[in-house]
Amino acid sequence: MDIYDFIEKIETKKDFDIFLEMLLNNLRNNETDWENNNLENYVDGIYGFTGSLNGYYMHRNENINLEKPTWKMIATILVAARNHE
Repeated sequence: MDIYDFIEKIETKKDFDIFLEMLLNNLRNNETDWENNNLENYVDGIYGFTGSLNGYYMHRNENINLEKPTWKMIATILVAARNHE
């Protein structure tokens, strides 16, 4: 299953753990596809994406409470940070 498809199914901590394994394998197998493939750039990508979360969810027409993150939201942040500037 594609990592993006799996994110849509995340509801539990166990789902998130499976996602993390998928994300790690994605990095190991596709490092060149990751613009932010070192820790400093990746954390900067997380920071940048979380700063634009409201706009991200508005663009998707999703009403999300940013003050109560879900496992799915955290997974979205982590996968987006691979290439977010």
